[in-house]
Amino acid sequence: FDSDLYRALNQELELIPKIEELSEKYGCFEHTGTHFRWKQQAVYEAVKSLLMVNQRQIIHRMIVDAFRANDIDPNDLVLKGGDVHRLLGRHCALAEDWAAAFEQY
Repeated sequence: FDSDLYRALNQELELIPKIEELSEKYGCFEHTGTHFRWKQQAVYEAVKSLLMVNQRQIIHRMIVDAFRANDIDPNDLVLKGGDVHRLLGRHCALAEDWAAAFEQY
């Protein structure tokens, strides 16, 4: 993911410093500029399986709330090779905020 897209979460949740700390401690991310990527799919799958569904919903709800709290308009963001509305819609869907997800798609 591109950390520039999640800069609002730095203000609300201090997301990027936490990601950087995980990367330094455990070497689980490749870090190029503002882009982070899981080094191995197996590590991603292990982390995903350890987080219970409700924990994942809470995390995605926090991401959606941070975008809203900072009045971030997805139309103002540029996502290299993708669609910000689709990205935000995915977070809404994973937070089980179906109405908001529908609005983004």
